[in-house]
This record gives sequence, C-alpha cells and structure tokens, in this order.
Amino acid sequence: MKINTLEAQKLIKKFRKQGIPYFFTNKVAVGITWRYQALMLLKQRKIKLLAFLRFCLPFWRGDRSKLNMLLEKQNFELMGDLKDITLEITSGHLMRPAISSAMGGYDLLYFYYQITMLDQYKIDDYIKEGSIVIDAGANIGMFSVNASLRGATVYAFEPVSIIASALRENTESFRVEVIEQGLGAAPGEKNIYFSPDALGSSTIEGSGMAFPDGSSAQKIKITTIDDFVRERGIRVDFIKMDVEGYEKEVLAGAKETIRKFHPTIVCSAYHHPEDKRAIPVLIDSIDNNYVGSLLSRGEDDFVFTAKGKV
Repeated sequence: MKINTLEAQKLIKKFRKQGIPYFFTNKVAVGITWRYQALMLLKQRKIKLLAFLRFCLPFWRGDRSKLNMLLEKQNFELMGDLKDITLEITSGHLMRPAISSAMGGYDLLYFYYQITMLDQYKIDDYIKEGSIVIDAGANIGMFSVNASLRGATVYAFEPVSIIASALRENTESFRVEVIEQGLGAAPGEKNIYFSPDALGSSTIEGSGMAFPDGSSAQKIKITTIDDFVRERGIRVDFIKMDVEGYEKEVLAGAKETIRKFHPTIVCSAYHHPEDKRAIPVLIDSIDNNYVGSLLSRGEDDFVFTAKGKV
C-alpha cells in the first residue's frame, strides 16, 4: 500500500476542512494519512482486519481518542462493519464475534489488540492443554476463547446480562462455561452499574470506582472462587482477573484455592492508585510462596506465580 506526496497533501487538506485539530501539525500528517488509507481499504474490504490494526493501533495506544475522532469524522461505524469481519485468534482458528447491540466496535478492536496481539495475560507462557482457567470479568470472551484454543477449560464469569449473552454466543463452540454471576469476598447480592457507552467498564457497588456516565443498575448474584471451586470439585491452574477495581475482594474470596492449587494469577493493577502496593501485600498475606511482577501490554497487570512452579 503506497501513497504519493500529492495524495497525502489532498488528504491533509480534507482533514483540516473537517475541523480535526490533531491533523493540523505536519509532524504527524504522514502517519495519519497512512492510517486513513488503511481505514478506507478496510471499509472497502481490500485488506484484512489484522492489517488495519497494525496500521492504526500503535498510535491508538498513545491516545485512543484520536482514532475514535477519525472514525467518527469519516462516519465509519465499526459496530456494523464488524458483523462481517472474522478475527484470527491463532493460526487456523477464527472467531466472528458477537457483540452486544450496545457495544461499540472500538472496544472490540481494543480487546482484540491487547488480548490476542499483545498477549496481555501471558496466555502463551502459562496456559497449556488441560489447564483449568477462571476468567473473572470475561466480558465478551476474547480471553476465554484464546485460552480455550490453547487447550484449556475455562469458567468465564460475567454478571451483566446483555454482555453475558454475547459471551455465550462467542464461546459456544469452545471449552468455555459461562457463569452469569459476579465474584467477590463473600456470597450475596449487589448492584452492578453499566452503560451502553462503556460496557468494558461495568462497576460493582463497593468497588470504589466511579459509575459510568448514564449507567443503569442490575442486581446480580455474587459467589466466591473458593465456593465455586469447592462446589464443582475442580482444581484451578490460572486465574485472569479484570473486575474494575474489585480485584482485592475477588482475591479475598479465593484464599483457599490459592493456597491449595497455587494457580498463576494475572490481575489488573491500575484501577486504584494504591493497587500496585496493596495487591502484592494481599497476595503475600494469603500465600507467601508467590512472586510477582508488573506487566504492561496495553494496561498494567500483575503476574503472580508460585515459587518453583513452571
């Protein structure tokens, strides 16, 4: 895919007329032009989604709002377009994702980039044939599908009904069981707040996180990892956790499982300012046999592994 200087100048003028402030500087004009070309080719089905992501997402990571602005100014609705796009999860394995009618295509692309392309949760390092995995905060199932394709059995927890519906559709052909419940420190019921504009940021009351703008509440059942593992009579090899500021409560409800099975734990480390200190302290108080490291692949996550465990 090539573009000459004259074409680039025409496109830059077009951006300026549309009133997109970011495109006024010459410093970024060439890079933006390339991304615009990739966007148009994707819209025309002349390139695959993976090629589009490689052009667009490196600068999207720097400031996601700029890509959103470009897409909106071009009246390019990813939500509708993605219905006909198949994502390549691993070589030879494809996924045509279901997304909730309220979820934007931007979120789907971001999940795909982080979880599949960047291997955000270190699936390739720690998940293998026969692994038993708990996906706490499964959303539409991008991690669950990736883990299943490595041979794992996945228990995917997603309490928001409209998201859980898309999760079931996305995972029905994989070794994934959808559990439409939340996880916490103790069984019970709580409200979860979600917004059609931020379905990747559903927030449980008591998490300390701000509720999304324009959010609705849904009453959900809460269980604990320990209770679930005990009731099912299973072991656990890996726990992935992204629960929008509720990580410490979920870990508190997994003490028995952690001490008994020593699963690898990859959990979000960025929702609260104190998380980078408090979460390692909590893990150490549960089982001081763990070592942790901070991983940044799109977002900050902790990786905790038991000493001597490969």
